[in-house]
Amino acid sequence: MDGRELGRKVTATPMRYITAARQQSLVGLEALEDLASVWEDILETVELGVVDLFLSHLDEDLAPKPSSPREWQIDADFAYTAISALAYMGKILENPNLALQTEAIFSALPGIIKWSQYVYDMKAEDSPDFIHTLIHLFALCAEFPAWAPVLFDIPGCLQLMTKLWIWDSTAAHTDTTRALAIILAHAKGRVDVYDRIDDAVDGDVGSIARLALRRAKKATKRIDTEEGQIGFTVCVDLISTLCYPPPPHRFREAFFAAGVITTLTRSFVTVSRIIPSNPTQSHEMMFISFVNFFAFSLEGSDYLSVVQAVKAGFLQALIRCSPAFPHMEELLVDRALDIVSNIMPLYTVYYSFMHAIGHFIEEWRDPPYTELLEQPEMAEAFSPFLITADRRVAAMQYWDGGRGPSCRCHNLQCQNLNAQTKLKRCEACRTVYYCSLPCQRLDWKATHRRLCHPFRLQRPSGQRPKRDMDCLRAIAQYTADLDRTVFLFIAERDFPDTPLDELIPWIDFTCVPENLSLKLVKDAVEWDPNFLSFMERCRSWGVIIMGCSRRNGSQNENLWFPAGRKDFWTDGNSEEVEVDLGQLSFKFEGDP
Repeated sequence: MDGRELGRKVTATPMRYITAARQQSLVGLEALEDLASVWEDILETVELGVVDLFLSHLDEDLAPKPSSPREWQIDADFAYTAISALAYMGKILENPNLALQTEAIFSALPGIIKWSQYVYDMKAEDSPDFIHTLIHLFALCAEFPAWAPVLFDIPGCLQLMTKLWIWDSTAAHTDTTRALAIILAHAKGRVDVYDRIDDAVDGDVGSIARLALRRAKKATKRIDTEEGQIGFTVCVDLISTLCYPPPPHRFREAFFAAGVITTLTRSFVTVSRIIPSNPTQSHEMMFISFVNFFAFSLEGSDYLSVVQAVKAGFLQALIRCSPAFPHMEELLVDRALDIVSNIMPLYTVYYSFMHAIGHFIEEWRDPPYTELLEQPEMAEAFSPFLITADRRVAAMQYWDGGRGPSCRCHNLQCQNLNAQTKLKRCEACRTVYYCSLPCQRLDWKATHRRLCHPFRLQRPSGQRPKRDMDCLRAIAQYTADLDRTVFLFIAERDFPDTPLDELIPWIDFTCVPENLSLKLVKDAVEWDPNFLSFMERCRSWGVIIMGCSRRNGSQNENLWFPAGRKDFWTDGNSEEVEVDLGQLSFKFEGDP
């Protein structure tokens, strides 16, 4: 029957349809289906109680239990028809004169969710129209801020929404993505959020990460329209929410393992090419989503996330967006530039980071970057980073020139420290090397039994390249050489009565520019019980000890290492002592 004709028939005798639809029979089901098709346009049906009619077929107590599923029966047909009717209740929820009906729907949400779960379980595989109806209903419910927290608290709701998002076969996936992102945003910080999503995918968190990133890549190709820009924004927002828990967390780790940093940075590069100097609201929404993601994610569980971002073109993309900054909120721009001024410089002590920004270092002095970086806000944010990077490039070249440490047997009693034989690594810590099994046994009894575990902690999951650790020490040595007179001044000012050999030069790379200070040896011994044996080890080699603080992800780490010469205070660089710097360092939790 034509929709207009059906509307005229229902308008003529609305009560007859409502009365018939209360009976669970084929005639009643047909009447309910007719009402579900036209009710939102016929206000009289609402006044006569059609909303209560729909809800009567969605009673929570009558819903099949997920733990004991049963065959699809006529009551399920009534429930699904009622759900399909409520999927078009937007006009009711927006009408302030229908507050009682809105409150009734709100109170009935537990029953609606239970019946929706049953419909999904029974029809997901062979009835896509049924599932599209559920998607439409949940997308509508999530649009109302007051409903989102309640939906989250209903058992099984978040699991069902996750399954609908995974099932969604539409091109943009916008409705399910937005609904899931809204619910999760309201539940941010709740410890059970991720357990529920985990339950929806039977523990396969990696599948969630891979699917979200695949959809982000597809959404990037549709950002030439406003609708595509909105769809892309909600996709990034959902990924940000799923990556929210601080490390270590299985969801965050799954996304990072799937390449979330590289994927979204490449999308950011694409977006930066279309953002005009006078951005539209949808352009600004995309930029906000990126800033929210990068401001949190680039201080992740490991600094390699920063390396991946700059390799994929993060800095160039941020600069290209700068003409639009005057038209954006000041707080948003400040948060974006804070990534460059307060996060990026902290990682210039790493070889992999400096190598990653090599192309940018070459490009930033050429158009169009020179003009864009001359803008006052950009100059203020980028200057500390560029100055620090230029200085560290020289140190990296110093290390690259072959003055980096060599690898040798870790047994101090070995007479062949510069052995050219093939060295084998300790498989437990994967940090120290030995030229023979007897040397390994001797060193194990002497010191390595006690030090193996700290060495292993220093290289979590094998993600931190040894080359970065060695380069860090070379940069610290290079910095100490440049500022040797500053250390002497600090010693005279703060420790006038302390022998110089009882002072440890300390460089804090978590500050920009780095902060120089001195630490007392006796204090260092108190900070960590392993330090005393380490200090004796260095003295047996005839070298002094230095320390440095550096950033590793969102954590600060303090490291000790031999400075590479006998007397820092009276002899600048004349004394060359060959030491395997990569083998001697300790990790401290927190600042001393």
